[in-house]
Amino acid sequence: MIIRTGLIRNRDDVSKEAFERHWLNVHGPLARAVPHLRAYTQNHVVASHVATPMAMHRIDGVSQLWFDDVAAMDQAMASAEQRACVDDIKAFLSAVSIVIQQPGTWSHFGARASRGAKVMAVLLGDPAASASYAAHLRESFARTVPNGGSVRVNPVIERGYVVDSDVPRSEDIVAAIAEVWFNERTEAQTALSTNLLDRIVDSLACVAAIHVHEFRILEPVANADAY
Repeated sequence: MIIRTGLIRNRDDVSKEAFERHWLNVHGPLARAVPHLRAYTQNHVVASHVATPMAMHRIDGVSQLWFDDVAAMDQAMASAEQRACVDDIKAFLSAVSIVIQQPGTWSHFGARASRGAKVMAVLLGDPAASASYAAHLRESFARTVPNGGSVRVNPVIERGYVVDSDVPRSEDIVAAIAEVWFNERTEAQTALSTNLLDRIVDSLACVAAIHVHEFRILEPVANADAY
């Protein structure tokens, strides 16, 4: 299983509310129809924290599309359904940076998270340090988050994919993306306001952390814990 993740920036002349409505209600059904797609989520930004200066464009949302493998993804990206998605993207987004990831393994601190609130962290550095960074987050949150949660870090295995030659992307080299679920919304907000996500751990550094509202557009049909 792989995750095709899109770090997306809204157009400056489109309001946050209009962007989110279009992404969810217009683009979501278009993307859901792409062949070979196993699962699809949209992560709408609630609040963000830029940990260190970066060249990457502003992140207004994060898409996650699951495929069996890169070959299945490549077939999907050549489809008429994907072309409809690209045409729609040009109408409401200003930039999209794509990374292909291997899903990390979920681990838990305290009580297992019930998907109450989600934080995503964009990491630069060495993808091979993903497991160490996940362990660091798990140990840090085990000491500071009384209600528990779940964490995984998904290392990047391919980069350089483009949505379309007319859609700008960032040149920052994203190494991994962390996902953290908390049981309480206030704990997600606290995670953004502290320095727990700011440290460099085994050559991985967080450049942006985002509190998101996850929408599952296409639910997985099997092995749900992998998503």
